[in-house]
Amino acid sequence: MLNQDRSPLGNTRPTPMLDPSVQRTLTNFSLITHGFGSPAIVAAMTAIQNYLTEMLKVVEKTYASVGGGVTSAQPLQLHAGGGTLDQPPQPSAGKLKDRVMMSQEDPAGSRK
Repeated sequence: MLNQDRSPLGNTRPTPMLDPSVQRTLTNFSLITHGFGSPAIVAAMTAIQNYLTEMLKVVEKTYASVGGGVTSAQPLQLHAGGGTLDQPPQPSAGKLKDRVMMSQEDPAGSRK
């Protein structure tokens, strides 16, 4: 809708494209912001969209090299342990056994 804003700027009076009540509101906003209102918001939103698009490309390229890419049906893996946003990584049996063994040792190094 902001791209269709035809608020007067300087001596120009573009032909309105929007409903008169909507255009009147956008014209008031433009007058309050000295003509920078709608163009500034459109520029900011475009910059944010471009940033997010580039970040998505980086994520897709990073995870494509790791294991086949990211799709909307496949949860994003956080790290090599296999955890996702919904499920934390589960320790393997070997790592779990090592943790149990370490917790049973006393500071001197002998087992209980």
